Amino acid sequence: MNPIFEVPLALALFGFAFQGFSDFLLKCGVDQEGDPFSIIAMTVPTFFTLSALSGLLLGELEFRTATIGFGVIAGTLSLVALNLFVISLKEGEVSVTSTLFRLNFVVASLLAIFILDESATWSKWVGLTLAAGAIYSISWGGHPHRKGMARATALAVAALLTYGINSFFFKIATLYEVSVPAYTVATSFTFGALSVAAHFSPWKAVRLRVNRVVLRYGLISGFIIGVAFNAMIWSLRLGGEASVVIPIFQLSFVLTAALGIIRLNEPMTPRKGLGFGLAIGAIIVLAL
Repeated sequence: MNPIFEVPLALALFGFAFQGFSDFLLKCGVDQEGDPFSIIAMTVPTFFTLSALSGLLLGELEFRTATIGFGVIAGTLSLVALNLFVISLKEGEVSVTSTLFRLNFVVASLLAIFILDESATWSKWVGLTLAAGAIYSISWGGHPHRKGMARATALAVAALLTYGINSFFFKIATLYEVSVPAYTVATSFTFGALSVAAHFSPWKAVRLRVNRVVLRYGLISGFIIGVAFNAMIWSLRLGGEASVVIPIFQLSFVLTAALGIIRLNEPMTPRKGLGFGLAIGAIIVLAL
């Protein structure tokens, strides 16, 4: 292999591993009675810092009006989606909820086809059909007698839809040629600001309850998520092909699911196995 291609591929695999582990770590945090809202809010300081440093190294922290505007939209949608996701982790199996959440690209792709008139090739339709089948199969793949599993699945699907819309707005933002590092910084700043604002809102369910578990899992998860996301950005900047890098990154749910099954003794049901196979097939086909 040509050395120039080894670094982008290594970074993509690095991002894959870190994102997969970050979802598992969030699951561990809420399982140790960490408040979901507080843990996800506490990811902001380390994620924001890493993104800002990465942007400075790339020399791309250019805050134009479009960058800030789309960053605010992304921060708002991310706040909703990630809180739904972390609550689903608390109540359900990570091998189900994480896989569902990471299939959010289906929503973004469909919106791009119907609203932005993106090309709808045979491989794209086959891939999206496989992904839809994966969502259906995995939705019914959890342990049927686990308390709260149905609600957790519904929350994960809601998170999938919300974050898919968020990813669609990112597609629109790229049409305005926004700086990705600056966009990420604006997104995380908005996320943090809204989390603090929510703490002072009349809604008592969203309060920042900081303790050792929240600090440990929130800050470490934010760091790991930041490393994963910026590894993907650097991989693309160093010549990695998007058709290779992004699918590798999206396959992070495979690692999360494996950790859930091996470390947390989550059941490997036939429907769950079928769903994993369909999801992997969907990402491979979409990369063609």
